[in-house]
Amino acid sequence: MYINYFLYQKGLQCPKLFYLTAQNNKPHSSDSLLHHYTHEYIKPYVKVEEENDEEAFIKTQALLRDSDASICNATFIYMNCKATICSVKQSEEGLILYIPKGNTKLKKEYKQQADFLYYVITNAGYKIKSIYILTINSSYIRYGSVDPRLLFTFHDVTMDALDNQESVQAKVQELTALLSDQMIEVELSTNCLQGNGCMFRDTCFDHLVEHNIFDVGGLSKTTALEYYKQNIISYQDMIDYHVPLNPKQINQIVSYINQEPPSINERRVNYFLDQLYYPLYFLDFETFQLSVPEYEGCHPYQSIPFQYSLDYIEEEGGEIKHKDFLGDGIHDPRYELAKHLCADIPADACIIAYNNTLEKSVIMQCAILFEEFRDHLLELYPHVYDLQIPFMNGDYYHRDMHGSYSLKSVLPALCPELSYSDLDEIHHGTEAMFGYLHLAKQTLEEQVETRKNLLNYCNLDTYAMVKVLEKLKKDLGR
Repeated sequence: MYINYFLYQKGLQCPKLFYLTAQNNKPHSSDSLLHHYTHEYIKPYVKVEEENDEEAFIKTQALLRDSDASICNATFIYMNCKATICSVKQSEEGLILYIPKGNTKLKKEYKQQADFLYYVITNAGYKIKSIYILTINSSYIRYGSVDPRLLFTFHDVTMDALDNQESVQAKVQELTALLSDQMIEVELSTNCLQGNGCMFRDTCFDHLVEHNIFDVGGLSKTTALEYYKQNIISYQDMIDYHVPLNPKQINQIVSYINQEPPSINERRVNYFLDQLYYPLYFLDFETFQLSVPEYEGCHPYQSIPFQYSLDYIEEEGGEIKHKDFLGDGIHDPRYELAKHLCADIPADACIIAYNNTLEKSVIMQCAILFEEFRDHLLELYPHVYDLQIPFMNGDYYHRDMHGSYSLKSVLPALCPELSYSDLDEIHHGTEAMFGYLHLAKQTLEEQVETRKNLLNYCNLDTYAMVKVLEKLKKDLGR
């Protein structure tokens, strides 16, 4: 097995993570669209298409020996290390490497990748002139075809890579030894808790009680880790050792230990409910964000709405009715979405969303884009209320929310008969985004299935809001 950059980076994080990732041996995916535009930057080019690592290296060697062509997916091997480069230009002074990244900032791990590539390529016998990390230019706005010179910001990290070669060599030797060893146990560290956490988190956290210090809402992971190292782990430990907590955290812990009924600040929840009026429209959008803007006038990672679900009740005690919209997966969905939204929601409606930031942003975006719908959309904008507020403020807390006020935590606590886990294929926003983006590449039969799953997911979001509001009213005797 070769150590590639993906494995190397895992080794920098944690030796156990490196070992488990190597054993898992799953291919690492990359953003093919970014690679396409990086290839465009160096054209004309020759692409190395051999899937076998050794054959790809032989092809790369031949191209470097027999031509001065730019190369895509050039592969280099040195001992047990392998480096595949998105785009390489040749010059008399050496190779120029281009490494695209789907972020607007130059991250530490991107520089570490350059360090590793420099190590492999130079030890394989090739001279490097420059290494460029290409990050997304956040100021870029698409007009016409995409120009890679404007899409990317170019960062020259060559000197940093040169300076770090000793440490790379030492780390490669350490990781090589780990490959032939048994899995080692490591102490929990901040690396285990960053971002979405480690992909093998369960193997290191399975000794903890089900609800523990890492689950306390609003407690920083660094602080939780410090208490963990002092053997303060369970909720009871936190009480016994007088861990400083705010009122919401105390409520979370005490209500769970004592299995208490929901705590409700009736005055504040009633104030929220008093603001709502009929007709009530429960609205949820789904959006996608791309590193390379898909449509004219858009910037990188702009939220593009492609779907909404709408449950509505026209008068108190009235039946729940439903409408929805879903783009075709081919054309810019925003115009049709705005047109349907204006037809579906009257200007005087009371609109309810859960964490209404996205809904208000989409309504304003469409109002700016489409003058013919502007007046209607601007009428809707001030009347979008946020059902998250009573839970976010701690005015209503159920022990089974476990310190979270997201809809996916609130729903099973208040309405256990409803569950996102019962859905097919699409259970959260990220899956919805990728489902929609893949529609154009699917067969007709697959499209029918994906569209059904997208509608079911988004519909559950709005129906969940209906039921959560019903539960709030019921618990307050309204």
